[in-house]
Amino acid sequence: MAQIIEPKPRGILNVLPGQQPFQLHRALPGPQFSRLVEHYWSVSWNLDGKAPYESETLPHPSVHLVLEKNRSEVVGVMRGRFTRRLEGDGCVFGIKFLPGAFRALSRGPVAKFTDRRVLPGAVFGENFYTIESEILSQQNFDAMAHAAEKFLGAIDIPIDANAELVREIVFTIRDDRTILRVDSVAEEFALGKRQLQRLFAEYVGVSPKWVIERYRMHEALVQLTEGGRADLASLAHGLGYFDQAHFHKAFQRLTGKSPGEYATGL
Repeated sequence: MAQIIEPKPRGILNVLPGQQPFQLHRALPGPQFSRLVEHYWSVSWNLDGKAPYESETLPHPSVHLVLEKNRSEVVGVMRGRFTRRLEGDGCVFGIKFLPGAFRALSRGPVAKFTDRRVLPGAVFGENFYTIESEILSQQNFDAMAHAAEKFLGAIDIPIDANAELVREIVFTIRDDRTILRVDSVAEEFALGKRQLQRLFAEYVGVSPKWVIERYRMHEALVQLTEGGRADLASLAHGLGYFDQAHFHKAFQRLTGKSPGEYATGL
């Protein structure tokens, strides 16, 4: 059974923690799905009588199954900024698959989903839409997560050793802030660089270099949000950029703002 947890999301842009105009819920999967699902999530909002809100994120290296009335989709890893316009009254429920795990469902390299949104029926079959209706008809997040686990439990989803290895590598990159180069990853896991790149294309959908840069950019967002106008030169160096100018360029490309503008605008 899924376990409700306090959400501590990374990668949400332009908003201080607790000040977003939407409600976010998360739940860990039950033990039988711990090799497949990172967590279940939902976002709900009520902006009736208020201006629409542009929600922006820098996505993680994960595939999501996103359920919403009349617009459900499988969302591959999005390499750029992900924007969603929230207006009126709505709710979205999602399943965030563990890095590497979606390969068991994709019937081919996960890279074919990168930067793409696919109708769920193309992955799970046309009977999926009966399940979609059942999940979305539930009255609360806990019940939706329970219905999602019922759906997953009816599918044979074999997770192989490569998926487990890739997940370990991705989470090591996420958690170890000293990892700034692909060579370091290859050496730590005793893999050749080309072997590592092939594994990531097959199981994650993006390169190991992309994963390193994305998680370091998430770290930059945390430091700018919590520390305001930090020492940008030191921040750039600590994140592995050659100099402040390279960091500035990468940050602006992804967020639409310079690091200084971003910190000042919060």
